[in-house]
Amino acid sequence: MTRTHLLLIEVPEILHLLLRPALGVRHEVRTHHGAMSWAKRCARRSPRATFSFTGSPEDPDPLTRLDQTGRETWNLLTTTQAGRYVQLSSPRTFCSYDPELDR
Repeated sequence: MTRTHLLLIEVPEILHLLLRPALGVRHEVRTHHGAMSWAKRCARRSPRATFSFTGSPEDPDPLTRLDQTGRETWNLLTTTQAGRYVQLSSPRTFCSYDPELDR
């Protein structure tokens, strides 16, 4: 049986503590902390990844967070073998919106 190569990138600690042991039973799991927004770093760190879980950066500036997430997503999709990609996020993104926005 071929083991799937999973990559956990900037996954919050609480999820990391749950995912790594559960997934590690049947898959090879690698963890990366820090930005993957540079293609060379991404290609060097995760070339065999076939499935990627990516957390959202904790930068307080929403534009910086969006830029970093976009770059990381593009780099993972173009420099790895990942055929599946899961972007983890939080509803905290919407906390700064006006509560009446949906009305």
